[in-house]
Amino acid sequence: LKESSSSACGVVIRDHRGMCLMMASRQLFHGVTAPEILEALALRSAIALAREEGFHKLIFQSDCLTLIKKVNAAARDRSITGSIVAEIKSVASSFVSVVFSYKP
Repeated sequence: LKESSSSACGVVIRDHRGMCLMMASRQLFHGVTAPEILEALALRSAIALAREEGFHKLIFQSDCLTLIKKVNAAARDRSITGSIVAEIKSVASSFVSVVFSYKP
């Protein structure tokens, strides 16, 4: 959305074989243009959707290596994405199994 200062994301849920179970949660973020913040907001949306749908064992993939490092770190993130990362970690603790992985 280059003409505006907005960005959008979408979430695709796949099973363990990679088959698409559902496409959901297309979301528009007004005023967000920083890639890492957008990736964090997209991940927050995805984890919220997984909780709403009742999933228990999850693998989240992102092409944003810095975000993946932050959500996997034990230390508190004090960057601009820190509050979003903290929320992601909080929700993630309610699942049986959660993996955050980098996929270029």
